[in-house]
Amino acid sequence: MTRIILTASFILLYSFTFSQKYTYYNEFFYPVEFNKKSPPSYYSESELIEKFKNEKIYALEDSSLIRTKRIEVNSEGNKLSEVTSYYDSEGKLTQELQFDKDRNNRILRKFDGNGKITRQREFIKFESITDVYFDENGSEIEKLSELQPEPYKGFNAWYKYLMQNIKYPKEALVGGVKSDVLIYFTVSEQGKIEAIEILNPEEVHFYFAEVAYKLVKNYPHDWNPYILNGETLKKEVIFPIVFNPMIFK
Repeated sequence: MTRIILTASFILLYSFTFSQKYTYYNEFFYPVEFNKKSPPSYYSESELIEKFKNEKIYALEDSSLIRTKRIEVNSEGNKLSEVTSYYDSEGKLTQELQFDKDRNNRILRKFDGNGKITRQREFIKFESITDVYFDENGSEIEKLSELQPEPYKGFNAWYKYLMQNIKYPKEALVGGVKSDVLIYFTVSEQGKIEAIEILNPEEVHFYFAEVAYKLVKNYPHDWNPYILNGETLKKEVIFPIVFNPMIFK
């Protein structure tokens, strides 16, 4: 904790002295204000070059680079497209997530330790359109058999868990706003839910994002993992959590 506060204090001093603008993120990469009593997990520095905003995101504890973002904006500053690159502890690229607002699609690319692409998957909203795996030579792997990741006792049980545990944020009840949180996570080879993230933070209030994140994080069971041609692999899940005030009245 002391290390985090010292790092954050240096950032704040640097920001004040050199007019550098920083953004802070919590554990699920949602923008938050800096608070010494409950410091964020990540910080970023950015620069605007023509119509592109380039952002580098670091772990607050040790200032290691974990992500970069290249965001295309229009003249009003609205996001048109975004490419997020993810890095491991050694600084190697592990995956890229590309978003195109006009097409409303996302393309996920995975890379091995040598920077070779191992997979490409396209989503429209939360539905998977294509999902291609590649071998070490870059050739597409034929899917002879495939089992998608599945919640404990199936999706009916998963949706029942969500409905029984979802809570409409009290802070938002006055406005009665309907909000769709697009949430992302990885199901590991052991069926563990990992790397939970909100994919549309600019579209939903923090109250909704926090409830959705905790709802997934607190799921008490493992999933059945993804199996391709007899091999157990990690796989991503993207789906919406809908907050409708009419249901909670």
